[in-house]
Amino acid sequence: TYSFQNADLDTIKGIGGILDSKGSFQGLLERIAVKGETHVPDFHLDITRQPVALSTSFEAVVDGTDGDTYLNEVNAQFLQTALTAKGAVTGTKGVKGRTVTLNVHITEGRIEDLLRLAVKSDTPQDKPLLLGRVGLKTDFELPPGDRDVVEKLLLAGEFDVAAAKFTDADVQKKLSGMSHRARGRDPEQPAENVVSDLSGKFTLKNAQLSFSDLSFGLPGALVRLRGSYG
Repeated sequence: TYSFQNADLDTIKGIGGILDSKGSFQGLLERIAVKGETHVPDFHLDITRQPVALSTSFEAVVDGTDGDTYLNEVNAQFLQTALTAKGAVTGTKGVKGRTVTLNVHITEGRIEDLLRLAVKSDTPQDKPLLLGRVGLKTDFELPPGDRDVVEKLLLAGEFDVAAAKFTDADVQKKLSGMSHRARGRDPEQPAENVVSDLSGKFTLKNAQLSFSDLSFGLPGALVRLRGSYG
């Protein structure tokens, strides 16, 4: 068995928090089977510093001769969002550091949880931009190097947000009015409060998020978009 305590994630540029882990291992030096769990009560990205409690359970195989680690299954939870991942943390001969490659899936997550982690706000009490269920799958690659995690992270995937509502009352009112007019409703009648659906494909490279096949739908209207967000 092992116990690993007070690992300071601030030593990795771009993220922070204090990690504890415990678990068990067995096998040969070249193939050590590890089962364990981790807990970071204050995980955050440096660009936002919005801490969340992050817990994981995992099964992995470690090559004790070179430190390469193969993640057979990772289950993670923060706020109301759960995700699964599998992949590897491997080195390249002659290159300092390791590359993390993962396939990540979120099936029943919350978009407000992702926004809290990734979008800067003035206070922790600030409302997120959007509320709704989110599904996401993405390839994840984090190459070695001394740059900030956000600057070197590579993502390529797709997502959908269902039954979403904007927390800004004025924005939500405008969308409800747009839906009301698009459906040919009587302009004298008050517009009902509507929900929106958002889906698309995305890539992240050099801290630039690019969207393709992005669609935004609400009763009576469908908007198609493409573009990027820095």
